[in-house]
Amino acid sequence: MFLAARSRYTTNSLDEAWALPTEHAATIALRTQQIIAHETGVTHTVDPLGGSYFVETLTNEVENGAWDYIRRIDAMGGMVAAIEKRLPSARNRRSVLPLPDGRG
Repeated sequence: MFLAARSRYTTNSLDEAWALPTEHAATIALRTQQIIAHETGVTHTVDPLGGSYFVETLTNEVENGAWDYIRRIDAMGGMVAAIEKRLPSARNRRSVLPLPDGRG
């Protein structure tokens, strides 16, 4: 796990293996770090792994969400019925970020 015993973490840029990073590659690496920090909420706690409570809470949230989805599919009559009712594709469409021009 990348959080263990760290005060910071580094995301290498995509071209760093063979050259100094370009501004574009460095920006992608920075944005990757920012997305990870935002989506995990790691900056909202002093010690993310303190007693592993924070990580266990995130794990439980993911597990509970997965079980809720599985129960919903079961209530529809199983995965074949859910696909026929377009549940997975509708859920995927809702999870996609809109493109800057408003599509998506």
